[in-house]
Amino acid sequence: MSFYKFSKLKRAQQSIVRDVLHRLGGDESRTKKGAAWIAEKLGRFKPNDSLLTYSALSRVVELETLSAAAQERVALWDTLDAVATRDNRLSGLTFWFFRDHAQSHLEQLSTRRRYAAADAFC
Repeated sequence: MSFYKFSKLKRAQQSIVRDVLHRLGGDESRTKKGAAWIAEKLGRFKPNDSLLTYSALSRVVELETLSAAAQERVALWDTLDAVATRDNRLSGLTFWFFRDHAQSHLEQLSTRRRYAAADAFC
């Protein structure tokens, strides 16, 4: 997927999440957004066999983290889709496109993670 398409998809996902929050009477938390930003930066410090350089283990850790995030996105879109069928505030919204995309992304990451793990540990 090109960076342009990824960026466009990311904006669409953020937009629909904001719409859902608004419809359900919620609001974006600046504290949570700040904590997520800090967690992202701290996540860049990862254990590997080399302090100052990139290692094969670094790639495995990164792919594990991305896989966990993709799994969470699959669960998010799946849950929102289930809730939307029962909550009138979400009428007219469907989430299958985002769920399917997240599932596809998870499958791609899993394949890459398996190759990276074999490279790092063999």
